[in-house]
Amino acid sequence: MKKKIFNFEDVKVFNELHNVKGMTLRQIACQFETSHGVIARNLRKHGYKVRIRQYEVNENFFETLDSLEKLYILGWIYSDGCVFAYPEKQYFGFSIKLQIRDQYILEYIKKLLDSDVPIKIEERDGRKYSLLKIGSKKLFDDLLKYGLMPQKTHFLKYPNQIVFDPRPFILSIFEGDGCISIKGNKMPIFSITGTKDIVTNIRDILTKELELNSVPIRKYKNSYKFAFEGTIPVQKIGNWLYSWDPPMYLKRKKEKFDILYQMPKYGKNYILYKCPECGGFDTFEKRNIYQLKKYRFKCKFCSSTCSGRFTRRFQLNDNKLTRDMRKAIEENIIGEYKGYKFTNILNKKFNDL
Repeated sequence: MKKKIFNFEDVKVFNELHNVKGMTLRQIACQFETSHGVIARNLRKHGYKVRIRQYEVNENFFETLDSLEKLYILGWIYSDGCVFAYPEKQYFGFSIKLQIRDQYILEYIKKLLDSDVPIKIEERDGRKYSLLKIGSKKLFDDLLKYGLMPQKTHFLKYPNQIVFDPRPFILSIFEGDGCISIKGNKMPIFSITGTKDIVTNIRDILTKELELNSVPIRKYKNSYKFAFEGTIPVQKIGNWLYSWDPPMYLKRKKEKFDILYQMPKYGKNYILYKCPECGGFDTFEKRNIYQLKKYRFKCKFCSSTCSGRFTRRFQLNDNKLTRDMRKAIEENIIGEYKGYKFTNILNKKFNDL
């Protein structure tokens, strides 16, 4: 392609667009079908100012991973973000795209990076998303050191050597690629989807840190997934993930954990019965009702004493039930109810409802 030559009049237009109207060098280059480097050289050649960046950003932010907040942001880039590289345009950086309702997370990340780049709103398949896109070769190069890469979806590995505290990193991985759900039967499920290496390492960390029983890794479409089920395991995971007191988190998923902390541990069905001998009331678990088959009269007594008395009366009556005895057996099972237990993992207490 023949190299374009621009005259002084063209450069005056470049200056107007760049320094007056605030267009970036790349935007001007695209309009004139050239590179941003050519635009910059022509501006400097004729004594015009060239802005290094259109928007401010702390390009040294990821030079070292020395805070929990940096690990938290890194987890977001691993889950719902990416690093991008367009060598032909000399354009490098990273981006994170979230649902528009979660835009406050991107505002928080902007603030930590000391950036004034605007968050763009995009629409796809009828849903709106918020996009934070920051261009910086320095940030791009630093993020590559931490295991990220362009087109990362199927190749990411858990960065064991750099994650000095797994809680903030796994928290943002969960917020981006994880799920907490509570079934209709009150059974909570905590799951994370990702590459096989990522989910395997996270599962192993949770199993070791919280002394949980290990769960299998299952292939899910083009990714892999694990899931912990049960109130106690999921509560332990929630308490551990937020134990570093994060200054920011995805509110809608944290609310699910808060609901879980107030939920009953589990429910049991109980049978309420009236003792055929003494008329006293008591309960037993419905799942043990099969034990009644062991009893000669298919009924529940409040004690072995009452059972013995009833049996002796039956035997003394030539193995025939009197009318009162038969009525007592018919009225043995009065009804059933469900009892719950609440659990408090932090204090390790179990309280009956």
